[in-house]
Amino acid sequence: MARRTQQPALEENRLNLERFDEANVSQLGLISIQERIPTDFHEWEVSFEIEGRPALLRCRGAAGLGVPHGIDGDVASAIIDLYLEAGAPPDGTVRTTSYRLLKQAGFPNAGKYYPMLRESLERLRGSTYYASEAWRDHSRRRWMTVTFNYLEGLGYVEDDADPGSFSRGTELQLKLAQPIVNSIRARYVKPLDRAFLNSLERPLTRALYRLLDARRYGPDAPDGEPQMEFTVALLVWADACKVTDKRPDKIRRTLAGAHEELLARGYLREVAYMGRGKKQVIRYVFSPSVPIPPEAARTDETPHEPVSPVVDASALSPATARLREQGVSLAMARRLVAEFGEQHVLERIAKFHAILASGVQPRRPSALLIDVVRDDGSKYVDPEGYTPRPPAEKREERPATTDDERAAAEAFHERLRSLPRDQQVREILMTVRFLLQSYLTQRHLERLEALLLAGAQEPLELHSELSRAIAERRVKAYAEGLMGWLETAQP
Repeated sequence: MARRTQQPALEENRLNLERFDEANVSQLGLISIQERIPTDFHEWEVSFEIEGRPALLRCRGAAGLGVPHGIDGDVASAIIDLYLEAGAPPDGTVRTTSYRLLKQAGFPNAGKYYPMLRESLERLRGSTYYASEAWRDHSRRRWMTVTFNYLEGLGYVEDDADPGSFSRGTELQLKLAQPIVNSIRARYVKPLDRAFLNSLERPLTRALYRLLDARRYGPDAPDGEPQMEFTVALLVWADACKVTDKRPDKIRRTLAGAHEELLARGYLREVAYMGRGKKQVIRYVFSPSVPIPPEAARTDETPHEPVSPVVDASALSPATARLREQGVSLAMARRLVAEFGEQHVLERIAKFHAILASGVQPRRPSALLIDVVRDDGSKYVDPEGYTPRPPAEKREERPATTDDERAAAEAFHERLRSLPRDQQVREILMTVRFLLQSYLTQRHLERLEALLLAGAQEPLELHSELSRAIAERRVKAYAEGLMGWLETAQP
């Protein structure tokens, strides 16, 4: 009889495992990141390669409930947390209450969330996954084919007064799929920052974060060093995210909100779209620093700013490119060039390097650079040996916006024209927040939304005015005029 290798009991390592995620689940992206799905979205199938070999992943959703999506990812992750807290029993059983599960998933104890929780559990129980040569058997270092439901068992004690309903005290007995159980017990897990995950605002952002974070680790070493960059074809990424509409502009719009939050929180340093149409590629650059707390995510001192929805890496002005080289986010770099002009930014970059050469060692160089560019001359004296160019000197400047950037703005304008008014307003507000957040408060943005929806100004007109202000480098004057209009305009 072969001698079995003895492993430490999982219960002894429970506290360590609580900060990890099962690697197959996270890397395959079993649950669509979309918060809402079409009523007829009952099945998806994606083909891909693993280590040069063909693989396939399929999901058939529960009748009447569709495939798992949105908050189902939060619920599924919470179930794994509770399973680990229970010591990872071999049979995969988790005993808990609906209140405890809601709390672990990060949702408030409010009545409307209990029916939502029940529907989510039924979707996880009723949906069947088929992974062909795509499921990692970590203990034997091989890929295998498995068929399973995320929950193999779902039991609960019903309230006699309201059969079938969930309430705070509803007792739940859940049984995780055996392939997931086997993976966890074989320690096929990857690190996951649970505190950061739970602090993210939207289910879509949390789902994209889980998938992105999983893709940073190799299948052979899910607990190794994470990659700092990740590049993927747009359509391949849409499959990985289980996005329903595969038109490139729709994919970008689906991802835009999550990108904005992950950039603002400092998890991502850059998101860049390269190429055109269906041949586009997304490049993610991860920040080496600790993610920014929610309350500090949108301060002026934060160097990680939201990125514009479409980025062509080859269409940057010299000043924008120089700022990017110093770690300034693309959106912030473009905003600085639009506001202060190409030559001013280039001169302040030279001054920034002179400050560093004088012995200054900032904790966050990119934040110092932003501050130097914005300085009116009263905060940072010229270091010894640095001589700014005379302001009266006549010099040729490259426009703050390139031809490609103007073409992208025009294409964005045309796309807006085809949308209903409420969607136009939503898109415009995202752009305004990107470019004018140094000037506008949340109250201004809410007021602007109300006025645009009420018809006080056409969204397309506002977009045209903002585009002209950027091209003419008068962003500050435009923002001040907009704030004045917001104070006096009537719906």
